[in-house]
Amino acid sequence: MNSKQDDDEVQKIESCFVQPSKMLPRQALWLSPLDIIKASRGYTPLVHFYQHGDDAAADFFDVGRLKKAMAKALVAFYPFAGRLTTDADGRPSIDCNNEGVLFAVARSEQLTVDAFSNLKSLPELDIKVPKPKYGSSDEKIGVQQSTQTGDAICVGVELFIPCIEPPSTVLAIQVGSAVHHSAVDGHSMFHFLQAWSYLCREGDAAAEVVVDLPCHNRALLQPRSPPVVHPDALAMFSPKTNLRERPPGRPVSTKIFAISDDEVAALKTMCGGASTFTAVSALVWRCACAARRLPPDARSKLSFPVNIRRRVRPPIPDRYFGNAIVTAFAATAVRNIVASGSSATKTTMALARVAALISGVMRRLANDEELLRSAIDYHEMAAVASPSQTRRRRPDRGSLPETELRIISWLHLPLYDVDFGWGFPRMMSRAESVRGGFVHVMSGRPADGGGVRVLACLEAENMDEFERLLSAKFTYARI
Repeated sequence: MNSKQDDDEVQKIESCFVQPSKMLPRQALWLSPLDIIKASRGYTPLVHFYQHGDDAAADFFDVGRLKKAMAKALVAFYPFAGRLTTDADGRPSIDCNNEGVLFAVARSEQLTVDAFSNLKSLPELDIKVPKPKYGSSDEKIGVQQSTQTGDAICVGVELFIPCIEPPSTVLAIQVGSAVHHSAVDGHSMFHFLQAWSYLCREGDAAAEVVVDLPCHNRALLQPRSPPVVHPDALAMFSPKTNLRERPPGRPVSTKIFAISDDEVAALKTMCGGASTFTAVSALVWRCACAARRLPPDARSKLSFPVNIRRRVRPPIPDRYFGNAIVTAFAATAVRNIVASGSSATKTTMALARVAALISGVMRRLANDEELLRSAIDYHEMAAVASPSQTRRRRPDRGSLPETELRIISWLHLPLYDVDFGWGFPRMMSRAESVRGGFVHVMSGRPADGGGVRVLACLEAENMDEFERLLSAKFTYARI
């Protein structure tokens, strides 16, 4: 499918603002340093793809039912109905003004169910969720992303994909969403999606108030006064994303790779009993370094977000609604990552060594709260020192240097537990990935046997070699 599709292939049916079913007093929501550091990330677009055969209910993904449930959910998740703005001091904040979530309905006669059945790449998906056009209308589906009071926090779109698959008529629905990263992290985003889908699924029988209410007390992650930065903090955390504009003629490519449960288990054994994230990250890091043909003496850095909800003391609630992640990193010479020679034993030892490096960072964060509090203080100091950067709401563009890789784990998020009343999604994914060097690791669909999916965005010239190395999986002799 051509990613540059004609405008008439996606037709807008309607767009509106969905407001909370009960209006709450207007208030300003203070953003923590961990929120502010995400302001330049922009929106995180997701897609959930649903399908039904010719026995589909007449109200299959009824628009009115979806909007009614969203209005109920927004009573508890009221920041999503607000606008991202700045306070009198220039600090980003959320104006909880009940303006509502942008909701659009669109239709496509050109997209097919087959396009989603065995999804391996994402060049075409970015048209199916609203693209933020700061201060202007979206060029594809015509929703206004910004108002006079600020940028929308949350955007939703329902895309109808009617398709004939003989002998049955198959109706497909894609529910897309885009949430500004300065408002919440992935953990909080899926908390909202679960609540919204629950209220839609249960209908009038559902309780008005979601049982697992979000915690909006962002002061739980406020900086200390005065701030204190541990000497080891800068050696543990990645305070800045070094994005660079891609040189002309060097595009990036995004592909999805599947690793089965059995392969994950074998990989974890090779890594000395490491966690799934650590083992998969070690493999991906090694394959990326090898595919990029980095010099042995080059220093390569792997950065990864870490959920600190249960790592700080006292722990903050799992239902904390906001950003509760810090970005840590591990770094070493490429020769320590990519095994030399053809010995399978040497290759296995190198993989275990890389996994141990990542595990060491994770253990340190689990046992040293001072480091975590130092990260919060450091980000607050950086925000005060660079107010112009703090006020930026447009996302940073570009790719990471080829010596760097960032791996984002969605392994423990309820990616597929989003049943609006018509069954679980057939497919879920991030809708676009255009930053070279970024990799998302997520669980596979339980109905498909689970496992792990790796969504990798790398330099197009290196993707084929990366795919070859990763597909080899456990025959590492030449990596």
